[in-house]
Amino acid sequence: MLFTNEAKHGGNFKTKFTSTLKDANSLTIATGYFGASLIEELKPALLRLSKKKSGQCRILIGMIYHSGIRAKQHLTLTTLDKALRKINPNNGIYISLKEYHGKIYHIDDDVYLGSSNFSEPGFKSRWECTAKITDEKTQDATKEYLDFLFSQETTVELSEVDLKATTTPILKPSKLLEDYKVLEFPKGPVIAEMQIKLRVDKQLASSLNLYFDKGRKNKNGLYAPRPWYEVEITTSKEDREHECYPISELKTVGKNSRYGEFNAFIKEDDNVYKLKMTVASDYGKALATSEQSGGRQTLGRYIKGKLEASGYLKKNERITSEILDAYGRDYITLKRIDNKNYILEF
Repeated sequence: MLFTNEAKHGGNFKTKFTSTLKDANSLTIATGYFGASLIEELKPALLRLSKKKSGQCRILIGMIYHSGIRAKQHLTLTTLDKALRKINPNNGIYISLKEYHGKIYHIDDDVYLGSSNFSEPGFKSRWECTAKITDEKTQDATKEYLDFLFSQETTVELSEVDLKATTTPILKPSKLLEDYKVLEFPKGPVIAEMQIKLRVDKQLASSLNLYFDKGRKNKNGLYAPRPWYEVEITTSKEDREHECYPISELKTVGKNSRYGEFNAFIKEDDNVYKLKMTVASDYGKALATSEQSGGRQTLGRYIKGKLEASGYLKKNERITSEILDAYGRDYITLKRIDNKNYILEF
């Protein structure tokens, strides 16, 4: 049974979903995005289902933690979540801190899998492709995957998340790099040079893609995404064994964590900037701008800023090898002048 929202090819999914929901006892949804108007329309049916004996109504939304939502959407989710949890604390809206883009609808014993987001366009107006799964093994596998999604530590209740409003501007760590302008590079020849490969396809939620990490709890105890420009350069063992790699020392004897400091000079539009940098983490694998230079967002403002200016990177977009290939550079160059002073190029 196929639904495409095209009359000649199965019709719209909304008709089937709403008719099935009337007599259902259990509903679990895992979707990438949602629509406020559809939730408002279906809210009475969702609450009615939840009130049934052993009734279940859980909705996981997988793509809004980093991208944000509008104020009206947030109000719609919050209102429904509170109403569902008042009936049953295990029911309600769940948010995935790790990007989830699938669309699964489990209604009683029926399982639907496809491209339809839980929204009016996904259910009715946009051409989609969603099918009822009739193969028993595939049904069971899909149900197991749903259980997996809801069991992850990266799946949290809506009330545990500080969702970003899409209209909220992203604060910059400084006036671009102006706070750190100096007159010239440090004097002295370059005595060593290395290239640090940016392994972005293996670092989907770290290094230059820290924005896609599950984030941190803010002062209110709610999960919040990391700032867009927050990055660090995560190096390999081979990088750290290079003669040019910045010096660090063990923080505690018998442990692996190391710490060091150095200055990175960068040139941009004929201006020179001096950024204070740290070497940190296990084995000294992480290079980042220090708090004295605006924190890790300053290095991100430089690297991501160049990718944005080139037109190859958009805000809230993961950096991939394809983006770096288009930019023409997939590595950072470090040139050592002395043990404390380096030139950094991207």
